[in-house]
Amino acid sequence: MNAVTGIRDAKSLIIDELTKNGPCSLEALAKRMRSCTWNQLFSAMDELSRERKISLQPHTRFDYMIALSDGQPTFPKMVVSQPEMKGTTT
Repeated sequence: MNAVTGIRDAKSLIIDELTKNGPCSLEALAKRMRSCTWNQLFSAMDELSRERKISLQPHTRFDYMIALSDGQPTFPKMVVSQPEMKGTTT
């Protein structure tokens, strides 16, 4: 296997792997991508997740399932309401 030279290479490999084989656990992905360092793998997954190209979901206590994303946020946005201030007039 050729060494991965950067995050861009790792991102491409992750997308290719998920496209070919579908969702998998982080552990399985790491075993398949032995040409990547852990740093490259985590950095690439972080960028892909922030770009909404992959989604990560808790799988077991110490593992995650990784899948291609449909571009939508994984979690709905939270709406925080402002508390009403009583006794004030405008």
